[in-house]
Amino acid sequence: MSIFQTKEWWSVRVGENEEFDTNHLVVANIDNEKVQKDKIVVASYAGVLRIYGPKNRQYKVEDFLFEANLGAPIIQLKVGRLVPNSNDLALAVLFFKKLAVYSFSPAPQGGLASKLLYEAALPRNAYSMTVGTFGGGKNREAICVQSCDGALMIFEGPRLTC
Repeated sequence: MSIFQTKEWWSVRVGENEEFDTNHLVVANIDNEKVQKDKIVVASYAGVLRIYGPKNRQYKVEDFLFEANLGAPIIQLKVGRLVPNSNDLALAVLFFKKLAVYSFSPAPQGGLASKLLYEAALPRNAYSMTVGTFGGGKNREAICVQSCDGALMIFEGPRLTC
């Protein structure tokens, strides 16, 4: 017997014949709405990125905000203040051979529109990443990518700094 109980609040079936893991899910106010409303961002090894904005208990088509095939297997997603000279949130997408950072904003016809802010080619195959204020930075976060052979690469914006 467990003292914890879970209840399903909202669900959606995502992608057929796609594979996912725990690094393919982030929750954040990714479009930087003034009224803080978190969105669910999901990616897959098939390279598909989707964003949902649930409003009620049942899934409705209006909850589906964005979908794009980014053309390569996605390893991991992270959200942070990754835009130079801004406190807005951006989405870091890690691929095996590159790192890409996207911003999102409401689209005129509904849903969300994406903008590629920057991307950087990786000199080694990527394994994972983390986001943080390395070295005491306060206004902007950097991205640390770990390669398959254990090397660390730190990106401040599109520049590889370490």
